[in-house]
Amino acid sequence: MKTVIRRLALVLCLALLLLTGQAAAAGAGRSLTVNGKTLDLSDLPRQVWEEDGCVMIPLRRTAEALGCTVSWLPEERCARVEDSIQSVAVRAGSAEAGWVGKLTVINLTRTETMDAKAVILEGTTYVPAKLFEGFFDQVTVGEACVSVMPGICTPDGR
Repeated sequence: MKTVIRRLALVLCLALLLLTGQAAAAGAGRSLTVNGKTLDLSDLPRQVWEEDGCVMIPLRRTAEALGCTVSWLPEERCARVEDSIQSVAVRAGSAEAGWVGKLTVINLTRTETMDAKAVILEGTTYVPAKLFEGFFDQVTVGEACVSVMPGICTPDGR
C-alpha cells in the first residue's frame, strides 16, 4: 500500500513539474519587439505571457522603447505613460486606463477598460499589449513575437 501511495505521489509531482515547465516555456518563447528592435527582457521577473487570451507585456520597458516618459506614483500604485499628445494612467489590480489628452483640436481624454488588470511582479508593471494601441501604435501579437510599432504620433516626430 505504501509503495502504491509513493508511486502515485511521484507521478503527481512529475506531472506538476511537467505542466509548470510547459507554462514557463510558453511565456519565455514569445519575444517583444518595439520599433523594430527586440527588447532584452531577461532581467525581468516575467517576460511576455498570455493569460485568458490576453498577452501581457512590461509597461516601462515598452513605453520607454517607444520614446515615452514613464513615472510611478507609489501612493496611488499607479504608472503614468506620457507622449507628446496624451498620457495614460494604469493602477495595479485595475483594468481601467485613464487617458488625458493634451490637444485642443481633438479631445483624447477618455477612460477605457483594458482586456486584463495591470499586474505588478517584483516591481515591474505589466499591462495588456493592446494598451499601446491607445497611443496610435500598431500592436501585432503572433505566436512567437509581440510587435509594437510607432503610429503616426511619436515624441521625436517619426
